[in-house]
Amino acid sequence: MRSSFVFAALATSAVVAAQDVIVIDVGGNSTAPTIYTPSSITATNGTIVSFQFTGAPGNHTVTQSSFGKPCEPVANGFDSGWVSVPEQLSTPPTWNLTITDDSKPIWFYCKQIKPAAHCNKGMVGVINVKPGANSLDAFVAAAASASVGEGQNGLVGQGASATAVPSLPSGASLDIPKASITAPAGSGSSTRASSGGSGAGTGTGAPQPSKSGSALSTSVNSITVFIAPLFAIALL
Repeated sequence: MRSSFVFAALATSAVVAAQDVIVIDVGGNSTAPTIYTPSSITATNGTIVSFQFTGAPGNHTVTQSSFGKPCEPVANGFDSGWVSVPEQLSTPPTWNLTITDDSKPIWFYCKQIKPAAHCNKGMVGVINVKPGANSLDAFVAAAASASVGEGQNGLVGQGASATAVPSLPSGASLDIPKASITAPAGSGSSTRASSGGSGAGTGTGAPQPSKSGSALSTSVNSITVFIAPLFAIALL
């Protein structure tokens, strides 16, 4: 009976561990600091898109927009808030989104405006772009002269959602101005709000941080969490 339980639990662990994770780097290097890499991906429902804020120093967001208004927050879209990364930070902040609707494109941009608007410089991206006129190239071209919106949205977006604000290593900071971000019901995360002003005014400096939450587990963490206790049971 106990062996059956162990093997069933191990099978469940394998399914969780096999969940797809796609990494997107946020921020480039000194020559190309305003970029998502890759800027276009394909991700099916249930896939975790892990945004790694690797640009150091840097201060960026991942904010959902629309094809028609590439540099403005879409209503009820997801938003990471401003994530400030100091120079030579060894572990990048991470923000994980889970794809919930892969039937339509999910457009996003960086809403940082200082020293120059990142969205206008081409810091935009898309998940699940469809063949046709609404291409990434057309999105980049439209973003070049678009007005940039700095409004703050929450964790639950259109077609993709997060369950926590970005996970921050020591030295990094997060600014969520003029709004609070509440995790989806039942997630166990509390509402968080910053007391500071716009993170965009800080450039690559450090805005006032809000409390950070834990990001979604990656496949490696899933293996550890699920399998470790099972070996203990098997040895009883």
